Amino acid sequence: MLNLVKYRKLFLLISLIVIIPGTISLILFGLNVGIDFAGGTTVTLRPQHAVADADTVRNLLKPFNLESEQVVLGTDSKAGTNTAWVRLDSEIDKTGVKKFSDALAKKYNQTNLQTDFNTIPDKKPYTLMVFSQFKNLPKAEDIKTALSEISTNSDASKSAKIQDVQVGNSSQTIDILTKSTISRTAGNDANKVDLNQVQNAFLQHGGPYFLVQSNSLVGASVAGRTVEMSILAVIAASFLILLYVWFSFRKIPRALRYGVCAIIALLHDVLVVLGVFSILGKFFGMQIDALFITALLTVIGFSVHDTIVVFDRVRENMQHRTIETFEEVVNASLIQTLARSLNTSLTVLFTLLALTLFTGIGTDIHTFTLTLLIGIFSGTYSSIFNASMMLVIWEKGELGTKYLQRNRDQKPYSPKREREVRELAQTRG
Repeated sequence: MLNLVKYRKLFLLISLIVIIPGTISLILFGLNVGIDFAGGTTVTLRPQHAVADADTVRNLLKPFNLESEQVVLGTDSKAGTNTAWVRLDSEIDKTGVKKFSDALAKKYNQTNLQTDFNTIPDKKPYTLMVFSQFKNLPKAEDIKTALSEISTNSDASKSAKIQDVQVGNSSQTIDILTKSTISRTAGNDANKVDLNQVQNAFLQHGGPYFLVQSNSLVGASVAGRTVEMSILAVIAASFLILLYVWFSFRKIPRALRYGVCAIIALLHDVLVVLGVFSILGKFFGMQIDALFITALLTVIGFSVHDTIVVFDRVRENMQHRTIETFEEVVNASLIQTLARSLNTSLTVLFTLLALTLFTGIGTDIHTFTLTLLIGIFSGTYSSIFNASMMLVIWEKGELGTKYLQRNRDQKPYSPKREREVRELAQTRG
């Protein structure tokens, strides 16, 4: 039988070599956190004409000196490509928006028109309305004629007039994430960037109109609270896992060791993920957000799941009467569960690899799947080659663990005098 436990120190050395660079990076550089943890602004713009690429947007943003900006080009899933852009000379209320939408729905015999609008302060406040999902691209003059006689707002004396109508086929969105503050009320505040100026910088590339689909700010207090709760979530998950494993293995000697070794393997996976993202953040500008914590907790759960599979087989083999040493029982248990652990992990890893390769770099889903890919790969390794090896090292008192042992004379397996009625763990499948 293959003796994996024989190379236990080598496996732990490999883990140490993997962890050290990331740990050094964590100490020196920390993590490149996004606005969820550091505070900042997320702005989603929809240009009238598609912008070529993210680098074009970054070049347009350079004069504003945004801190740690990220640019993600996407598509508005709710909007169709056939779109009408209507500019009004003043603000309108919800009544006016509904009147416009109903008029166009009636003219083009459609009930599924998507309507977005926002008011942009300029020399004179005006409203930009965007109607999407036309069956065919409408004509600007037809739109203008259909809407020109409609009285907007509840107060007819304040009715808005149409200034311009344009049509197009773009449903692109531009997500700008930055630790700086982008606001329409920037004024003379040197720490804020005027959203109108950002839009004006894009006019030649995506204009003349830009719809602001969202503009959200994350304050420092909210970001700090997110950090605290994320750390508490990881600590609470680890503590509950320790208690659960200890309780589940309470019928065999030294049950607490199984929980401690599972937590050590879990911490290995967390350090690997954090270390890799610290390096990626420093040298490639990759940021982490609240979704990263979700992925990290998923990795923790998957890692412990794999470890429990191995430990449970060790427990079963220990409860049988056997003449084998603890080291031999653990090795036999590893061999018996190896195929199952690898098959389970590989199916997940192949799926995550495909998602990571074919999703846009810099998007939330890419960061999420990359975190899972790294974590589950590390978790598979640690469950097989770390957790069980730590059990054997603890039992044999290697690496100074003899000082942590109690009742060293207590044997977890049967004495040799009953040899004739015992069954070897390595013969059980």
